[in-house]
Amino acid sequence: MTSFHHSVVVRPLEPGRVRELIGILCDFAESSRADGEQVLLENGQPVVGVRLLKGRHLRAGARYEITEADSTERTVVLVHEWRRTKAIAVEQLSAQDDLTARLVLRLSSPDRPRLLEAEGELRGPEGSGTLYRGTGRARLDLAA
Repeated sequence: MTSFHHSVVVRPLEPGRVRELIGILCDFAESSRADGEQVLLENGQPVVGVRLLKGRHLRAGARYEITEADSTERTVVLVHEWRRTKAIAVEQLSAQDDLTARLVLRLSSPDRPRLLEAEGELRGPEGSGTLYRGTGRARLDLAA
């Protein structure tokens, strides 16, 4: 098994800008609502390609399906946690033809962003060459 480890130093962003961007994204998501399987924007328009399959909108246990027109890709998003004062954690599972992907994102203290963690896995068909599986993890200290 081959393993690569790498650290990257990135140019810092102003904490105010990070907080502002995360706030905009959270406010946008929280301004939507569910009506049955439909997810509706604040103005009542449905979010095209998004269905609430299970649970309550933006609550732990909610399961959404995201589809794109003319695509065989199926994406499911699971909400593990949605509390702006503590953490937001979501998992995305995608399948397209013979490739599957899993991505887990966890943002600590969204109202005062501190840490963003990501973990992912890609899996292709066995026998498709020397690389048919890959995994990765990342931690971003947003307070540093």
